[in-house]
Amino acid sequence: MKDYHALGHSSPSVARTSAQTPLTVSVKQFCQLTSLGRTTAFKLIGEGKLQTLAVGGRTLILWSSIKVLMGISEDGSEK
Repeated sequence: MKDYHALGHSSPSVARTSAQTPLTVSVKQFCQLTSLGRTTAFKLIGEGKLQTLAVGGRTLILWSSIKVLMGISEDGSEK
């Protein structure tokens, strides 16, 4: 079994870029970060406003699509 903490990862489900920005988050993490509910999250996914990956039965939301939805530019400022 891989030791994700030794590799600098908090868990195997959160892939991160070199700047420690996650590449993906789970639906649960998305809801915690945005204070939106699961129903709203899946509605946004269904409307194509959030891009996802299906990995092992889990739905992971691309961080880049969250930034677009929230109107955050690449440098972190609001658009």
